[in-house]
Amino acid sequence: MTKPAQQKVHDLIRAQSLIIAQGSLWAGPIQLADLAVARAAGVDRRIVRAVIKYLTSSAVITREAP
Repeated sequence: MTKPAQQKVHDLIRAQSLIIAQGSLWAGPIQLADLAVARAAGVDRRIVRAVIKYLTSSAVITREAP
């Protein structure tokens, strides 16, 4: 992650221990909307989608859905 907005999302995912599964973010059994995560990080929702895509495609994070 080299762009500041992407780093904000990545930091939020780590700080909140969010799970990436089925192409979405999860807080335990609750699926989070990209827009909600974007608002929490202070970025555009497309940045959230790009970070999820990057993390799953690079095999940095893999996990089954809750």
